[in-house]
Amino acid sequence: MLGWAGTGSAGCSGDAGTLHAGHRVLAGHAAARTQAALNPTNPITGLDAYLSLRADLRPAITHQTPLGPLTVTAVGTPTIRWGDGHVTTGPRGYAGAPYPDGKLVHQYIDRCVGTLVVTVAWTARWSLGGDSGSLSGLTTTAQLPLRTEEIQAVITPAGQPPPNLRPGAAPLGLPHHATPLIPFRIRGSSGGRGTR
Repeated sequence: MLGWAGTGSAGCSGDAGTLHAGHRVLAGHAAARTQAALNPTNPITGLDAYLSLRADLRPAITHQTPLGPLTVTAVGTPTIRWGDGHVTTGPRGYAGAPYPDGKLVHQYIDRCVGTLVVTVAWTARWSLGGDSGSLSGLTTTAQLPLRTEEIQAVITPAGQPPPNLRPGAAPLGLPHHATPLIPFRIRGSSGGRGTR
């Protein structure tokens, strides 16, 4: 879901018509390009989920008008409502990236079903025919359906089904003989025994 709304404020010079044109140019660019993707699509509790926006959050846009080229240079700042009550803002002008390079990262602790909402707040400078000014108050929104998954590792005797899990958890049944005790050494210690 995409949407936008906003008002403008002029700098030292500029009129309402130029501000309106600047907003239309920026809004057309931003609304068409603000889309979000989550990797993995269904995050697993306890592991990082990476959000990326398929948008240029530092666009330089030129639009031809009867008075000459209207140039709008903008920066967007994302605010992310992760769907589990956590909210983060920024960094300014950064659209994220998929695993493993992204910096818009969140870790879900509990299973949840909901909606992830990204709101991008835009600020911009415009110039036209020797005049210039600023634009602010424009926002675009992208939404993603959210469903987190939980995986529980369960050791069961060979040939027996796994015991009851927490509702909704995906079983990862391993036969008992697949998890023998094996020796291991931890740096700085005299060793120990653990399970694989």
